[in-house]
Order: sequence, then structure tokens, then C-alpha cells
Amino acid sequence: NWGMIEVDTGGSVALNFASIRYGGAVSTKMIWNNGGGITISNSEIATSTNNGIYQTTGTIAILACDIHDNAYGLYVNNGTANIGSSNIHSNSSYGVYYAPLTGSLNAPYNYWGDGTWGPRIALVQTSGVGDWISTGINYTPYLDRVRYISVNTVPPRAGQIISDVHNKTITYVATSTKYIYALWDGVGTWNAHGASLGGGGVVISTSTVATTSDLWVSDTFSPSAAFVGVYTPNYFTSSGTQNDTLIFNDYFMQKYGSSTQQDVSTHELGHALGLWHSYSGNIMNSYISTQTALGIQDILDYDYCWVGSTPNCR
Repeated sequence: NWGMIEVDTGGSVALNFASIRYGGAVSTKMIWNNGGGITISNSEIATSTNNGIYQTTGTIAILACDIHDNAYGLYVNNGTANIGSSNIHSNSSYGVYYAPLTGSLNAPYNYWGDGTWGPRIALVQTSGVGDWISTGINYTPYLDRVRYISVNTVPPRAGQIISDVHNKTITYVATSTKYIYALWDGVGTWNAHGASLGGGGVVISTSTVATTSDLWVSDTFSPSAAFVGVYTPNYFTSSGTQNDTLIFNDYFMQKYGSSTQQDVSTHELGHALGLWHSYSGNIMNSYISTQTALGIQDILDYDYCWVGSTPNCR
């Protein structure tokens, strides 16, 4: 039952990994931008008296937030606003409301409480289950899930995350692949992000002991196979005694340059880390590209799974 966080003209606020709840007792605005600049990331904005975030004017940028159980999640009366990679759900009136009669609010790549239809648009739709949004909001493409994690659905391991991670490590044997440099580049990409978290991520390392390694990396030559690289979690599809595999299809791999080969390697290692296919702009996009750097969703899903002493995907 507290008041609000108010940012006036000339002021600025950056909130990261914050839980902001049960405010708005003074003016129904829990976070009020009255002409300043606000950035909010990796945070929860919930259970306000009325408006989780209200902007009279100014600028606001929201990334990777959980905005729920307000009357209005985000209400923009004027100014500029961008919101992405967020989970916007269970807001009773509107998830996002944009009041100006001109211009638009940029809100792609959000989950709106429903993966099939996305948000419900005021004055356009009469049914659905996603949060309502007003007109004037660029909401496409929208996400069909909050996190792109690979979850096993088959008993007896139903509900487990499909990954090769054991005690936040993956060991691999790669004595029979000609694409060792692409593999090392992929390993380096994920390890560098893990190291940037203060040592809080997964460490992927090589091993010479095949019988105790988590992952076997090898090549095949198959013009008819419909893959360039493929990760197979044998632990979940067999007795649990067979090592998982990462196989490069030499027929296709040799046709690509080093950037695409690295993209394939990093992508398949992402599956070994428990990540599933997401969307364009990310390594875990299901289509082959020349992208070598992790995208926003790659990072969000990895961090959700493996950051902290008690990882969500252990």
C-alpha cells in the first residue's frame, strides 16, 4: 500500500532485477514517468492499485519483464515507449494501452498470455484469452511461449529439461569431426556468456574419456538427410545409458563458410544446454544463418535456466 516511483523532467531511473508490487496507493500509478527517462529490465511489475506503469510524457524502454495482475500493465498517455521480450498477462483492463491518436508504440516479441492468438485488440476482437491492447500498438511478431526451453514430455522423465548439463558442466568428446574449429567457436560463445555472469553459467569443456563424457561429436555424409547439424538426446529416448550426440552433416557443412558453420555448432550446443527453437535474430532460430552472436531470447532463456546456485533447469 505504498505510493509510487516518480520520474520528472530531467530525471532518469534504471531498474534491473527488481520486484515492484502493491504500489499506487496515492495516485493509482505505481511507476509514473512524468517527463523523464526510464529503463526497466528483468523485473516484475505486478499487483498495483491500477497502473503498473503510467507515462504522462518522456521515454520508457522495457525489456524482459513480467507485467501482470494490474488493471493497466503499461499506460502511455504521450511520449515514446518500447517494450519487448516480456511476459504481459492477467492484467484486468489492458496489458498495454496507448492513448495518443497519432504515432504508435513498439511492442514486438512479447508473450500476451496466449500463444495461439496473441493479444486481444480493443475495438477489433471480441473474444480470446490474451491480454487486451489498444489500437496503435505494433505487437507483431508475438511470442507463442514465455521461454523457449526443451521440456521432455515422455514418461518416465516427463517434465524434465532435456539437456546435457550435469552440475553446470558439459563434457564432450570430438575426435571424429573435421569441424572442430566451428565446435570450438560455438563452445566459446556459450562459455563467454557464462563467464560474463561472474562464473554463474555452464562450463562446456573437452574430454578424452568417451565413456564418461556427456556428448559425443562426430560427422556423417548424407545428401538425403534433412539436417546440417543435429543434436540427439539419447538419454531421454533410450535406457539412459547411451551418450547424447551432436552430428555435423559434412555434405551440407562443407558448402557453407565459417560463420554459418559456427552458427550451426552454437545452435546445436544450445540444444545440449536445454534451449529450444525460438525466432529470428537468435542463434536458436530454427533457420540456418551467418549469425554468430547470441540474441536477446538466447540470453534470456540461458539465464533463466542456468544462472544462480539453484538453476531452474537442473
